[in-house]
Amino acid sequence: MRFPRAFAMLATLALAACSRGAPDVGDFTRACTASTNLVEALCRCTAEKAKDELSADGFAFLVATLEGDENEVAALRPKLAVTEATAAGMFMVSGPARCARDAVID
Repeated sequence: MRFPRAFAMLATLALAACSRGAPDVGDFTRACTASTNLVEALCRCTAEKAKDELSADGFAFLVATLEGDENEVAALRPKLAVTEATAAGMFMVSGPARCARDAVID
C-alpha cells in the first residue's frame, strides 16, 4: 500500500518540476537575444508588444520557436487557430520593425 502512494507522490513531484509556467517578457527577451541579431532593448520592446498583441498560446508558441524547443512548438501548434498561428509566425517580422521605428521617432 505504501509503494503506490510513494510512487504517486514522486510522479507528481517529477511532473511539477518538469512543467514550466507560461513564458513571460523576460523569457521572450532572453530567447530573442540568444537567437537573433537584435539588441536586448529591441527584444524587450518586441516582447512587450507580443505579450500585448498575441494570444497567450500564440505568445508561448513564439517563445518556444525562438528557444528552438521543437517539443513545445509541436504541443502548442494544434491549440492555435489559423489566425493565432499566422500572427505569431509573422510577429518577428513586424514587431522589431515597429519597435525600431518607435525608437527613432521618440
